[in-house]
Amino acid sequence: MKPSSQSGMTLVEILVAVVIFTLIIGAGYTALEQGLSVGERLDEERKVWRELDSALALLERDLHRATPVAARIAGGSIPAFRGYFDAKQTPENDFISFSARSSEAFREGPASPFQRIRWRADDGKLWRSVASRLDTPYGTQSDDHIVLDGVEWIRLRYLADAGRWQRRWHAGTEEKQPLPRAAELSFKMAGYGAYKRLFHVGPTH
Repeated sequence: MKPSSQSGMTLVEILVAVVIFTLIIGAGYTALEQGLSVGERLDEERKVWRELDSALALLERDLHRATPVAARIAGGSIPAFRGYFDAKQTPENDFISFSARSSEAFREGPASPFQRIRWRADDGKLWRSVASRLDTPYGTQSDDHIVLDGVEWIRLRYLADAGRWQRRWHAGTEEKQPLPRAAELSFKMAGYGAYKRLFHVGPTH
């Protein structure tokens, strides 16, 4: 009588199968990890773009409300619109400040037809400050908050009536307070490229 042949797997075959299975599991885990990492990066990028769109939309609304009315302070007045090319050129890092018609959404304290709005860049952050009264705009009553983070640099220039671009806007007397026709904003976000945006200043009608 012949001995019956065994149909089971040998030890070598089992080891090979285990190695192959381990490689498949490892490849699947790596693909899953990479997919999750890509998803997290996409979510972070979408968050950055949402915050950027929100900040630019807010600045656009503010500039549309700009009005040629000077702000009165002790001993004088502040021009209706004051802008700089680079925030680093100013002691308080503010690159733009101006008088604006009050927003219906901002009704803290006594109602005022005007506000003083100030935008500044400090330590990679973009700040917006709103004084509910036009007079003494740098007093204690102001709404300050960060609207954007991760800003490497910001530059602005201003369009005059004559069609010339200026790097600074700080002109006018209390009787006559001209506004620039437009403001061109150039900026760079950390990890992203440089961008440019043009804003109309004052009411569009």
